[in-house]
Amino acid sequence: CFLNTLVLRTNLHGNPAFTELLQRVRQTTLDAYDNQELPFEKLLEVLQPARSGAYTPIIQVMFNLQNAPTSSLALDGLQVESFDVDRGTAKFDLSAVLAEHQDGLHVGFEYNTDLFEAATMTDMLAQYGRMLEKLVADPHISLGELVRTRTPVVPELPAPRGPVDERDELHWDVPRGALMDRFAAIVERYPERPAVQERDTCWTYRELSIWSTHVAQTLAAATQGKRCNVALLLKHDARMVAGLLGTLQAGCAYVPLDPHAPAARLRSIMVSAEISILLTDDAGNEQLQEIGAADLTVLAVPARPGAVIPVKSVQSMPDDLAYILFTSGSTGTPKGVMQTRRNVLHHARAYSESIALTAHDRLTLLSTYGFDAAVMDIFGALLNGACLQPLDVLATAGPQALLERISASAVTVLHATPTVFRYLLSEGAGRHDLGKVRVVVLGGEVATAGDFELFSAAFSESAIFVNGLGPSESTTALQFRANRHTRLPGNAVPVGLPVIDTEVLLVDEFGEVSGISGELCIRSDYVSSGYWGRQDLTAERFVRAAEGRSGRVEYRSGDRARYLPDGQLVFCGRLDEQLKIRGHRVEPAEIE
Repeated sequence: CFLNTLVLRTNLHGNPAFTELLQRVRQTTLDAYDNQELPFEKLLEVLQPARSGAYTPIIQVMFNLQNAPTSSLALDGLQVESFDVDRGTAKFDLSAVLAEHQDGLHVGFEYNTDLFEAATMTDMLAQYGRMLEKLVADPHISLGELVRTRTPVVPELPAPRGPVDERDELHWDVPRGALMDRFAAIVERYPERPAVQERDTCWTYRELSIWSTHVAQTLAAATQGKRCNVALLLKHDARMVAGLLGTLQAGCAYVPLDPHAPAARLRSIMVSAEISILLTDDAGNEQLQEIGAADLTVLAVPARPGAVIPVKSVQSMPDDLAYILFTSGSTGTPKGVMQTRRNVLHHARAYSESIALTAHDRLTLLSTYGFDAAVMDIFGALLNGACLQPLDVLATAGPQALLERISASAVTVLHATPTVFRYLLSEGAGRHDLGKVRVVVLGGEVATAGDFELFSAAFSESAIFVNGLGPSESTTALQFRANRHTRLPGNAVPVGLPVIDTEVLLVDEFGEVSGISGELCIRSDYVSSGYWGRQDLTAERFVRAAEGRSGRVEYRSGDRARYLPDGQLVFCGRLDEQLKIRGHRVEPAEIE
């Protein structure tokens, strides 16, 4: 039995220094000693907490310091020594026992084997030792820094296939935000490389440039050189890519419309974004008739590159808008996330550097252009001289047909939501050779250990698994990398560490930094400039860093996360009622 069992609740608020935490624990313990004569059983009788057969009431963790003097038992004619006895049961989920000996403190854990594996406990003991070493070296260390006792293990990426020379290195001029200048430099360097592959048709960078320039000049004539928001109502193909690039070349911001969305939602987006010009690939379809307004100018993206007409070009600035993506809104009205050209260039660079993209890669485009995942794929490919391969999941006859195209096209980077990834491999890889795939990137919703198992079974020994987190407001923020030999921390797949030029911190409900868990706050010079026409919501979500933190803008994401011992992050859900369904943000208020 245990003597003087005291229930203690430790206040960890505010990510305190260890010395401050020690004072808090000391005061809490002294206050508890004032009531130590109250039996624990009496406390249970008075409080009557909800009972469960899965855990003990009120407390699940016991800390037991055995510092009472011990003496050897002396018996005539016998030599007596003590030894540990394995009772075969654990009284609590976890009990930490510390005993004073002549050579120092001996530490041991007793644990519930239904909850913990032996390897986990061995690792936890080692972490406990490292934590004690850290606090002895620096008693003023913050709690958050104290509990991070390991260095993350990040596997190296395999080299892209194909010869790589120094000429493949183009400078990313992110501060100037010269988004389309970067594309023009790629066209000049790789004019005959494949830019977009559509089944049996391949468009080179030279052809794509002519195509997008034709669109840009058509737009420039319609806008008379003025910047505006241009709606895109295009299918998932090369024509969409040409329309998107042409809109940017014309100095305008594109607003993607999902052809499968209800007409009422599309009308709402067009009104909100003040759309007067729409680019489409089929000016006569019924949907366009439903959403069209009397003063709407409809322009068609040609089916292939056409003649270029001379029109004065529009000079764009880094802070000019590149696009507005409308996501589900908490008020029931979609909200438009704005991203500047500088931000798009940064996100393309961050994605490129994180998975080592080069001109020799071939990237899938599975997400539709209304999602920021498509931004990573489109610009990740086209700003590196790589080949983009649009794959329409809805229009393709089953997962095996999709895998056939991925295999036949020698795809090297496969990017999908976990839902689409599971669909792709729902019947296994089968006869399809996925050996060319060097990186699998998941994002948009929670990835599970089952997804990692699918990856390990279907892809090559050298392939790398990447799980990312990046809301539309920051596109790319965190990435976790693993290979077949990586051991996951339970069923959850971490979302990893911040990408280049991005800081991520966890804050509590008061906006104070938390060292353990809290709301995911993304700090960067490249977060969204806010929500189109929603100054109130922009001010709520995009805040200047608190005193003592950098002066950069912080985006309060509404996501909850916690730290692992190596400093990597695990997604823990939402603070609000927002849902993620197959990568789509869904606010219940919009459904209601």
